[in-house]
Amino acid sequence: MKKAKNILIILIQLFICQLLLAQKKVDLAIKDVTIIDVKNGKAIPHQHVFINNNRIIAITNQSKSWDAKKVITASNKFLIPGLWDMHTHNWWQIHFSDHYIKNGVLGVRNMYTPMNFINPLKDSINSNKINGPKYIAAGRVIEGTNPEFPDWLVVDSIHKIKKALDTLQMEGSDFVKVYNKIPKEVYFELMKESAKRGLSVQGHLPMSVNAIDASNAGQKSFEHLLGIPDLCTSDSLFKNKYKFNWFAAVMREDDYGTIKIDESLAKKNFSVLKNNNTYICPTLVVWNNLFHPDIPFESNSLINKFPKDMTAYWMGEIDRYRKKDAAYKQMALKKMETFKKITLLLYQSGVPLIAGTDAINPFCYPGYSLHDELVLLKDCGIPDADVLKMATCNAAEFLQLKEYGQIKVGNIASLVLLNANPLKNIKNTKNIDKVFLNGKQVL
Repeated sequence: MKKAKNILIILIQLFICQLLLAQKKVDLAIKDVTIIDVKNGKAIPHQHVFINNNRIIAITNQSKSWDAKKVITASNKFLIPGLWDMHTHNWWQIHFSDHYIKNGVLGVRNMYTPMNFINPLKDSINSNKINGPKYIAAGRVIEGTNPEFPDWLVVDSIHKIKKALDTLQMEGSDFVKVYNKIPKEVYFELMKESAKRGLSVQGHLPMSVNAIDASNAGQKSFEHLLGIPDLCTSDSLFKNKYKFNWFAAVMREDDYGTIKIDESLAKKNFSVLKNNNTYICPTLVVWNNLFHPDIPFESNSLINKFPKDMTAYWMGEIDRYRKKDAAYKQMALKKMETFKKITLLLYQSGVPLIAGTDAINPFCYPGYSLHDELVLLKDCGIPDADVLKMATCNAAEFLQLKEYGQIKVGNIASLVLLNANPLKNIKNTKNIDKVFLNGKQVL
């Protein structure tokens, strides 16, 4: 029923577009622009894009004499869909919308912020009181015993599952985020109950299960590459892992630095993830920061754009690793290389990837750090065009948002105009000329 309703809405919108075309009246015309077809990795030059209200109503290579309230001539510029950061958080009651918009990040998947903050924020954005990205949000996290935050929902036994899911649905969560300590038998029952309710399960791979079993059970995404190296070796990793959370295990133990990767085994296991359409969000930028603590983060002028209590927390976290000895830091570099190599193997195996930063963890700047994530994905050996795809149409496909992620007639006109071609160098996503949010120029 919901799918049929959405199709009907799109058909009505397209009909309205045709009426507007017949009247030759539009709100905005972007002329002589090179459109980046992110789905196919192609640049299409000398296009004219016509926008009315919040939608693209026509794309043509012929100049039209339509009456546009605003005309932008974009010769030698490049138009891409709005970017998505697919793993974000807020710093308490701060949402950083301005930073996302000025960086062309026009959609975010928020992986933990209480919905009593997210819902009013969504309302303010939707009613045009503030400019902000489209939010898809988890709300509270489902975890086992002793959760990291007191408002997380403790589900350490099967009988607590229905109440937790009732709470998430009542609060308006868009999906279920799972975390580290959920017991194995609870996890699989949670997956079944979530599926009955039409709720997708995303987040950490619980440490009680392996990624293949979780993928087969229907978990839609795995974050931070946690548990993925285990699919690349026959060695037993993290022998003491049940004493730690994932983060502590990765940072304290050497396993992800000393791992011997068996590429044939990895590709065999990754074929399961591909066939199940399980997405991976590597968040390389947060690992890169933690594994390179001697980067002079405090000298970056961006630090002054963010709250002092947040950046003080960041420095405290980084200082913990700056104090480590040379052997620890060398092993940290090896862990980073492992993550990059495995990310490339995932890509080569056809596992769908999405781009996220884990903002607001240490020096993961909301908005800004997505561009760093894209560069790190390229550094793995992934072509620029496919990196851009991860932050645009892959994100939209994952979220099942058919009106986002590509520049097409009928789609939402949340677009970014660049001064240089991102297919030639992904760093050009930072070279922003203008930003259009829901059909309106906001930068």
